[in-house]
Amino acid sequence: MSLTPVRRTLVPVAASALLLGLLTPGGATAEPSYDLYEISGVTTAEERSRIAASGVAIDHVGEESVLVTGSVHDMAELGELGYAAEPYALPETFANPDPGYTTYPELLEIIDDLVAAHPDIAAQEVYGQSHEGRDLVAVKISDNVSVDEDQPEVLFTHSQHAREHLTVEMAIYLMRLLTDGYGEDERVTGLVDSREIWILPNVNPDGSEYDMAGDTWRDWRKNRSPNEGSSAIGTDLNRNWAHNWGCCNGSSGDPSSITYRGDSAESAPRSKPSRTSCAVAWWTASSRSPAPSTSTPTASSSCGRTGTRTTRSPTA
Repeated sequence: MSLTPVRRTLVPVAASALLLGLLTPGGATAEPSYDLYEISGVTTAEERSRIAASGVAIDHVGEESVLVTGSVHDMAELGELGYAAEPYALPETFANPDPGYTTYPELLEIIDDLVAAHPDIAAQEVYGQSHEGRDLVAVKISDNVSVDEDQPEVLFTHSQHAREHLTVEMAIYLMRLLTDGYGEDERVTGLVDSREIWILPNVNPDGSEYDMAGDTWRDWRKNRSPNEGSSAIGTDLNRNWAHNWGCCNGSSGDPSSITYRGDSAESAPRSKPSRTSCAVAWWTASSRSPAPSTSTPTASSSCGRTGTRTTRSPTA
């Protein structure tokens, strides 16, 4: 069966070059390259769970097949389990980074402008730094924004997976909706007056900037933190939370896996600062749309916040 085209492409890498790169001095594993594959004959949730348990990421589910992202080594392991994976080619139009997506420096400028335009209801704070030294910025929107009120708190997190750039655009939309609509839209005004709303517009800036660098998408999902004992880079931030960490066959303990959960719960720079009382995480199915305006993100919610935050001064 032919799948609906997903909104993603990957850096093509010859299998021979990848295999040669898997060995480095001292036995450390080199950082793998990932590609997109189709596995036909997959029709049940049980089969999809077995495939996910191998450490690959399932990007799209069809009636009789799935699209997965993983390395050549991952596909060999799936073959041993009886699943034949074939490379999946996407239209060439999806191959290059779209300049319509917001880079992290551009995002910080947007936040500066938004807070300056709405100082009574919007404020920004730094809650940590990424591995590469980028400020991790949170935006608070509330009627008494400088006061820690006894109100329900809602946290929106975006770009846990680096390649899901559309979630950053959703964060920008939410920030503008809640600030520009305040005093104009009754529903928006009621939400801002009755809650403390926190938006983390990009919790993985190192990964998202890496994914957009160069002439082709890199299909990068994890952050860019090194892993001790391996030259494989990165942790899957959405597999690094403390709740049920390492359970349920939905992550991998192998640093080279695209779903690597980290060496311990909440070990990644993002995890601890962004815990909150009630959270909504934005995702994009199939990772990316061909343009920021042509796909709809989805959200998942959970509950659990505490973190040290410092004010970030707007850049000149």
